[in-house]
Amino acid sequence: MTSIGTQLPMVAFEGLDGAGKSTQIQALTDALVQQGREVRQLRLNANPFFKTLCRGLNEHDLIDPTRASLMKASELSGRFEGEIKSRLGRGAVILWDKYIASSLAYDAARGVAHRDLAAIYSSLPAAKIIVYMEITPEEALRRKRMNGGPRLMESGLDLYLDVTVREAFSMMERGAVTAKVMDEAFLAFQHRVAKAYEDFLPSDSTVRFDGLEPADRLSANILQAVLSGLASAAPK
Repeated sequence: MTSIGTQLPMVAFEGLDGAGKSTQIQALTDALVQQGREVRQLRLNANPFFKTLCRGLNEHDLIDPTRASLMKASELSGRFEGEIKSRLGRGAVILWDKYIASSLAYDAARGVAHRDLAAIYSSLPAAKIIVYMEITPEEALRRKRMNGGPRLMESGLDLYLDVTVREAFSMMERGAVTAKVMDEAFLAFQHRVAKAYEDFLPSDSTVRFDGLEPADRLSANILQAVLSGLASAAPK
C-alpha cells in the first residue's frame, strides 16, 4: 500500500464501477442520521468545474495520466481544507464515494508509476475506514449495461484501442465504436483496476464486503463495521 497521510474519521467506499457503492452510502447515511449524526456525502471528481476542465483537457490531448493525477490530488486537497476540515471538527461523519484507494487504482491502471502516485497522494488525509465492495469485472459490466452501458473513461477505451483520449471521444461521437468493443474495453480495464486495488488497499483499515449479498443484509453489516470503526477512532 502506498503511504498516505494521517487517518481521519472518514469512511471511503471503494470498488469497481457498478459495485453498488452509491446505494450503500445512502443506506449508511440514513442509518447514521437516524442516530442523530451529521453526515456529509462526497464523491471523487464531483466538482462540476473540475470535471468540465478535465474533460476539455482530455478531449484535446492536453493532459496525460500523471498530470491528471496531480490535478485530482490538488482538487481533493483544496476540498479538504475548504469543506471537510470544519465538518470533521464538529464531529460530522464524512462518507466518500471513491477516495484515495480508487484514485491510486484507476491512475495505476492508466499507467501512472507507483512511485509517482506515492508522491502525489502522500499528503492527503486517509480514511479511517475503507468499505471495499467486491464484485467481478463481469458483474460490473452486467450492472453497467442495465444503466446505459460503460462510459469512455471507465471503459479505458483509449487504452484498449491504443489511441488518444481525444481520438476515442471522436470515434464514439461518430458512432464508430460498437457495444461489443465497449464491453471488451470495459472488462479489460476493470480487470486492471481490480488488480491495482490489491496493491493499494491498506490491510489495517479495509473491510471487504461481497457486493452480491442481498442489499439489506449488506447494509446492516456495513453499518456494524462502520460504527465499530468510528468508535475506535473516537477520543478516549
